[in-house]
Amino acid sequence: MRSLRRALPWAALFSIVLHGAWLVLAPSRGWAEAWATSIYPTAARGIGFVPDLVPFSITLVLGGTLIAGAVGSLVALGIAWRRRRIGAAARRLGGAWLVVLALVFHGFFVGWGYHYLRPPLPVRAGWEAADPDAIAAFRRTAVQATNAAWVPIADWDPDDLATRVRAAVDRAARRLGDAGLPVAHRLKPPLPAGLLAMIGTYGFISPWLLEAHVDLRLPPPMRAFTAAHEQAHLAGYAPEGDANFVAWLALTTSEDPRLRYAGHFGVLPYAVTAETAATIAPSVRDDLAALRAYRRATVSRRIERGAKAAYEVYLKANRVEGGLASYATVVGLIARYERSRTRTPPTRR
Repeated sequence: MRSLRRALPWAALFSIVLHGAWLVLAPSRGWAEAWATSIYPTAARGIGFVPDLVPFSITLVLGGTLIAGAVGSLVALGIAWRRRRIGAAARRLGGAWLVVLALVFHGFFVGWGYHYLRPPLPVRAGWEAADPDAIAAFRRTAVQATNAAWVPIADWDPDDLATRVRAAVDRAARRLGDAGLPVAHRLKPPLPAGLLAMIGTYGFISPWLLEAHVDLRLPPPMRAFTAAHEQAHLAGYAPEGDANFVAWLALTTSEDPRLRYAGHFGVLPYAVTAETAATIAPSVRDDLAALRAYRRATVSRRIERGAKAAYEVYLKANRVEGGLASYATVVGLIARYERSRTRTPPTRR
């Protein structure tokens, strides 16, 4: 038993190095596509029931537990240092944390993160190259489409919103030639309730539990778009621009007029230009003002800057070109989709 405890940290370290080397040196992305279309949907269905076992975020509870464990380890190291036993304590705690790190690292990629290594969405869908004229045309019409789609949205029932968005995202993924949404569960508010708002984030998913989190206090149009964005991640669209595009496609083709408006509204900030901003209808302008007011009332600018800097590193480490700027690539994706749709249908597997 003692020999096993000694070997585990070394095995964990070796596994991290080996897995990391594979991620960097893998010659092609074909294996990631095979994983995404065969292994991931099956595995996702296997653990998809877990988030619905409790009404709160399991992810944040486990994250808090890890933070508490890290603090406890530091305290233990301080006590050991005062007792002149720092060497033994460092080896014991360091080995334990190496095992934890290995589980987190492998779980991230095997459970969901390999989606970052798939071929780009336009390649998978068979779209033509970006067309500057098509992008400019979409920018000119984005405000008009949002104005025309506007309907009042008083509020959303969380379970009803989750059900409608799941169905819309599933249809959109299948339209793009993918397998659809493999998991179906409720949207989780973060713990504490203002956590996401404080760091300037609207939602996130847990790559380990496939648990979707949305700030349920957002103004209704952005709440629906964020829910669709996070469900798009669960459907296998990891880059932020891709998830924005799938959210737009899912919502704007929905039979629910509230969702159609939310789809146009969510993309509008990326598409609007100085020339078209003046043509935004007063009703849409009021919704944009409500979103800005919510951010002013909830966001901690200092914490937001730190969170954005960390997420920038995360995105670039996962080969998302442009980092946070990749959210705005949704405009080019929409233009490519619209252009290709009028000429040749998307390639389907």
